[in-house]
Amino acid sequence: QRNGQNFKIEKHPPVIVDAPITSPFSELEQNPLLIELELTDARISEIIKKIEGQTIIYTEYVGKGKIDTNIVKKLTNALDDKKITWGLYTGTRKHELEDFSPKNKFQVLICSSPISVGIDGLQLSCNRIIFNSLPWTHAQYEQIIGRIARKGQTKPIDVFHINARIPVTKKGRTQYIEYDQGKLTLIKRKQTLSDCAVDGILPRDNKIITKTRAMKEVVKWYKRLENEDYSFVFVEELD
Repeated sequence: QRNGQNFKIEKHPPVIVDAPITSPFSELEQNPLLIELELTDARISEIIKKIEGQTIIYTEYVGKGKIDTNIVKKLTNALDDKKITWGLYTGTRKHELEDFSPKNKFQVLICSSPISVGIDGLQLSCNRIIFNSLPWTHAQYEQIIGRIARKGQTKPIDVFHINARIPVTKKGRTQYIEYDQGKLTLIKRKQTLSDCAVDGILPRDNKIITKTRAMKEVVKWYKRLENEDYSFVFVEELD
């Protein structure tokens, strides 16, 4: 229920895709956002399958990864290949929002964090959102869905998550870094990203982990699994 109106929001079971990381550790350690670039490659085919009618694709990360490619370019290239019309509403390109709703001049609107607040009208033509990469807080996650769960929405709202996991195979045994599922679990719990999230340490203050640090922890985790260097965290039982 939002603003006195009931909305049917269907958060569909996540689609799981395996996303082997090909960039060497030396590059990942210098630029951990390369992981998001490669995870996007794995998510794209499933994202395309979920497009139906007017659709929003949300991606937290949009910028450069390596050479002259970036996440938005990967998405738009895939849409062009399928002859799906698109527009952007990101930090540097916002004017196409009015052509998406209610004018419907194109089918897909690719959005980043600026879409989360102060936007109205999307609900008049769109009831479907697909997450490529998730935001970092539960409040922002709810605000993004709230762009189409607004007065004037007449259809059930479909929310899709394309969750990438990173397989690490050593001596015939495969383990997975559940990258997106772990992030989704955090924001569903409405928790901040504290040391508890990456170190297993119960937080004793309000110190919050930055996005950059969280990404670096994923790189360290991946490297430990590759080297079979397992670590164990022991915490006291909570009463």
